[in-house]
Amino acid sequence: MEITSADRPGYREIALSGRVNLNSAGQLAEAVDRAVAEGEPRIVLDLAGVPTMDSTGLGALVTACRAARQAGGDLRIVKARPAVRELLERTNVARVLPLHATAEEAFPDQATNR
Repeated sequence: MEITSADRPGYREIALSGRVNLNSAGQLAEAVDRAVAEGEPRIVLDLAGVPTMDSTGLGALVTACRAARQAGGDLRIVKARPAVRELLERTNVARVLPLHATAEEAFPDQATNR
């Protein structure tokens, strides 16, 4: 899995590319932990490049969300592909981490500050 990260006004955008599974879930956790440690607990997680995710990936998402919220921020998911969206909805993870179409929609209070 590949991860790219970019600071945006008011949040950090982390984009994943590849499967999120047992072999790669740790990379997701590290990217979120790094953002929080660097003082940016508001995170947009772009899943446009993620074709599939397993239960380890789901656990990593929930853990990442918890870390962001404990630091006073939040984690928002954007651009989930159909298979990943279905998994998140079927497992009720989408209730904890609502799905958004764009980063601007995920943190609408920041869209006007651009």
